[in-house]
Amino acid sequence: MGEHLTKRIREKMLSKVLTFEVGWFDQDENSSGSVCARLGKDATVVKSLFGDGVSLVVQTISVSTHRTITALSSQDQIMKMLQTAQEVPRKENVRQSWFAGLGLGSAQLLTACIIAFDFWYGGKLISQGYITAKALLKHSSIEAGKSTALVGQSGSGKSTIVSLIERFYDPVKGVVKIDGRDIKEYNLSQEPTLFSGTIRENISGASNKINESEIIEVTRAANAHYFIAGLVDGYDTWCGDRGVQLSGGQKQRIAIARAILKNPAMLLLDKATSALDSYSEEVVQEALEGMMVRRTSVIVAHRLSTIKNCHLIAVLDKGKVMEKGIHSSLLAKGPTGAYYSLINLQSRSHNST
Repeated sequence: MGEHLTKRIREKMLSKVLTFEVGWFDQDENSSGSVCARLGKDATVVKSLFGDGVSLVVQTISVSTHRTITALSSQDQIMKMLQTAQEVPRKENVRQSWFAGLGLGSAQLLTACIIAFDFWYGGKLISQGYITAKALLKHSSIEAGKSTALVGQSGSGKSTIVSLIERFYDPVKGVVKIDGRDIKEYNLSQEPTLFSGTIRENISGASNKINESEIIEVTRAANAHYFIAGLVDGYDTWCGDRGVQLSGGQKQRIAIARAILKNPAMLLLDKATSALDSYSEEVVQEALEGMMVRRTSVIVAHRLSTIKNCHLIAVLDKGKVMEKGIHSSLLAKGPTGAYYSLINLQSRSHNST
């Protein structure tokens, strides 16, 4: 009620002020600032006549004139006036409290429900291992000492297979084995990363047991020796944090050299050359092919030209193996083959660019 009355007074004051002559505004007390101040402050004063302000006025008058009230025996009348003055504000406050409580309660209930749903759905995803319940592979194996390429459209399950081998996720059903041994019994690092140190330290792992000739031998095998030798500090060149001082191709060749030095039994490559230019891709691919000799290799590739020499190529679609074979046998299936279609699609994309 007080706000409504303030609004009415301001509207009437403004409508009246706008009817005055221009000369009235020339007076100092009627400047634009003074008029705006009156509209803002004087109208607000009227609001104090309503709400709990009236009860305060009654209390103040009663205390200051207590002699008169006592002389006239008007105590009961004053109490009734106070109750009447408080009744309307009390009802209004109760009404507003209901609206405020319902609004705040509804908002907090909605927030709690959203959080509960997040926990429930997140727990459901975790219980499923983040992978859908569809069977990815059944009784599939990769022959030891051979290179196997996984190709297919995005989302077909290529990187998921590598993630299972690297044990980023555990299968909900079934088991992943290497040489007949459950992968859970192995201790595998995740991805090769260059550390803040020299090229020599990154290749040798800061080990003093690795001599210079061994480092040079593995960098030659990884096609990295000549670019390292061309640097001002050579093998003592500082790589920076995560190898920021080197190009993508240089970092990959150093990582390959480090892997060759460790002589791993299995090699996992997930789109190893996808971020490189044509020249760097050719150099890195040559190093990778040399490293894959007599090693079990699993390769995920989008550029199909990089997996032509693999012993086995598996074409995936929606988590299922559609075709298996070598490059020539898969191409021989013609336009009806999934691998042929991927090759044809990639060739058209390359020609259009």
